[in-house]
Amino acid sequence: MYSWIKENERLSFLKPEKIFGSSEMTAVDQHTVLENFKENRCNILVGTNVVEEGTDVPACNLVFRYNYMSSDVGRTQAKGTYF
Repeated sequence: MYSWIKENERLSFLKPEKIFGSSEMTAVDQHTVLENFKENRCNILVGTNVVEEGTDVPACNLVFRYNYMSSDVGRTQAKGTYF
């Protein structure tokens, strides 16, 4: 998905970044990507369920889930909280 967005000329206005689990990406790198998203240096995150739990991104207004949510935690996190 990340590569498709980056390579698609019609989507050049998007600023995607990838975020993956710690076996593929360090915690520092993950934190940097999340900060970039929070500060609008990127506006699309493509990643694994590493951001499913314990991540607070208030400006996120849409989540696309590609895979089945296998737990109540996953469903709750994907749904988010509205104040």
